[in-house]
Amino acid sequence: MASLFDTVADAINDFVENGYDSPQRVDYWSHLIRQAALVEMGSDIEIAARLRGSLDDLFRRLVDNGELLRRHPGVSRFTLERVKPALRAELTRRIMAATDLIKLDRENAVGLMERRFRAWMTSLPVNGTNVKGVKVPINVNVRKSIASLPYYQRRLVIDQGAKFTANLSEILAVDGGALAAEWRHIAPRASYTPRPEHVARDRQWYLIKGSWAHQQGLVKPGRNGYWDDVPDKAGMLINCSCWIIWAHALRDLPDEMLTARGRAELARIRKAA
Repeated sequence: MASLFDTVADAINDFVENGYDSPQRVDYWSHLIRQAALVEMGSDIEIAARLRGSLDDLFRRLVDNGELLRRHPGVSRFTLERVKPALRAELTRRIMAATDLIKLDRENAVGLMERRFRAWMTSLPVNGTNVKGVKVPINVNVRKSIASLPYYQRRLVIDQGAKFTANLSEILAVDGGALAAEWRHIAPRASYTPRPEHVARDRQWYLIKGSWAHQQGLVKPGRNGYWDDVPDKAGMLINCSCWIIWAHALRDLPDEMLTARGRAELARIRKAA
């Protein structure tokens, strides 16, 4: 089968020369473009294998190598090993869910490109067009369309990696007895449009409801309230690269989140230390 670029180029030349003269001509080229695009992006098995490899590598780095502990100051490697079965179960769950998503995204990307070319094909007059320069901008758009197909997959793999990391971190937070969550927003970068509400949450604290310190009356929610009430968690929305630093000790919390009893307990701990 010809490459996607060559197939699209042949389709463009045909329609520039002959124009839109029948639905059959459009269907013929649409079918060839779709098949070439699917081959270019790879089979479902190949896509799933790439995704699995990416998440496996991420798991080894975060869990086996202990990098996840950077988001959990004060948590020991022993605790991470104790929680490891639950983290591995999340790996299996994420691979299954993400594989279905990437297949769907693949179909959407190819469908969008096919619809774009069908719209262009049917817009040409019968007997083609001899308008000067018409092939140049069309071919530029063709190249952009082709280049965007692998991007859909890369974006989804990156996005699933962010969600996977956030889920692993929250599992460790729950099992490790975290007291509060501090939102961190990623620094601005090219091709990334930050969500204003996420920018506003940078360095903001949220209390974990039901923690041991909460049950003992040592902590209270600050001006931002409880973590459970945050509508969209870090890393959960599409292309969100925010993350959380989890506080596991009273000394790591801002003063506004400590009750009078909590301040007294912290003073006692510091004196004993």
